[in-house]
Amino acid sequence: MSQMLYQQMILDHSKHPKGFCEDPQGSCEQGRNPMCGDEIQFCCEVTDGIITNMTYRASGCSISVASASVLVSVIKSTPAANFDHVMQNYLNMLKGNDYQQLPKKLEAFSGVCQYPMRVKCASFSWHAAKSALAQAQQPIILSKSAKDYWLSLVAAENASGILLTFKQVGCMGWQFVPSVETKQPKDSISLQYGALLVYVPHEVLQTIKGTKVDFEMSSMGEGKVIFNHPKAQEHCGCGESFLMSIDNTISTPIAEELG
Repeated sequence: MSQMLYQQMILDHSKHPKGFCEDPQGSCEQGRNPMCGDEIQFCCEVTDGIITNMTYRASGCSISVASASVLVSVIKSTPAANFDHVMQNYLNMLKGNDYQQLPKKLEAFSGVCQYPMRVKCASFSWHAAKSALAQAQQPIILSKSAKDYWLSLVAAENASGILLTFKQVGCMGWQFVPSVETKQPKDSISLQYGALLVYVPHEVLQTIKGTKVDFEMSSMGEGKVIFNHPKAQEHCGCGESFLMSIDNTISTPIAEELG
């Protein structure tokens, strides 16, 4: 691609960025390029191994915004398993190293290798996207608001993470129970969401797999942690608990926890 076309593509994507929105949704990660003051909040959603949505809110130079825009146009709707391979080749190209063939839209950034100070501008959004994708593929999906809320609880107690389990309680039988922990509990798995660690007991991981966790503020200013299980079948009258099918023969109630 000629230098003129390269510059035009950067300009077009920076003026009309694909995937840009003021309120990106999904599993999110922050990215920052201190050299130029570029910032991004990149969010991803993955369903059955396919990247179904990529959105972001960003501010910065034309190269940083354009790189995020092209990332979305090339990567969205592709298998999440392919992301690391494409990213590594893209980074090799930016650094002037050998790389395998890339989509033409990405190869338009090949000229960046001539300007080492600009490599970070064209790559930092990819690092944020990689972290967001990793979070989107965790057994439990946290919204940004839920992650921020739990991070605040962990920081307030100078703890190490959140233990998420559930117990038999509530009008339909079970309730998710998050608690702040100073260290990883025995017989638990550690899930990482950026700076947040969530511990889940091995024996309940498969049962609650696919649960989406959100945090909302009511009109009264009270916070509420909401757990949405993909196999929910029936909710109780108060909306705090529900029935779900673990297999074809057992129906077990799981409940929401009000935070």
